[in-house]
Amino acid sequence: MLRAAMTTGAAVAVGGTIAVREKVGRDNFDRSVSFYKVAIPGWCVYKVTDLSTRHVPKKERDARFTSLHNTWAPRALAKILELRGFYIKVSLQPSV
Repeated sequence: MLRAAMTTGAAVAVGGTIAVREKVGRDNFDRSVSFYKVAIPGWCVYKVTDLSTRHVPKKERDARFTSLHNTWAPRALAKILELRGFYIKVSLQPSV
């Protein structure tokens, strides 16, 4: 029963992904996937660090986030500059 549910769920996910890709266009979809392959893992690492350091002294917490920034900021910037256009515009909004 569980295997059937998992197989059905996977089929629906794949079918839905293909439908979305066709709706928004292959190039736009592929560009989004390319961006999120960098953005989602980075966000997850920042979020876990945020949650796990809430009760850590500020100096140590800042040091951990500086290390994360040194790791993830160049990756994010490289991907944004590679994709250009919309991604550059959107990436500027948090700085305002």
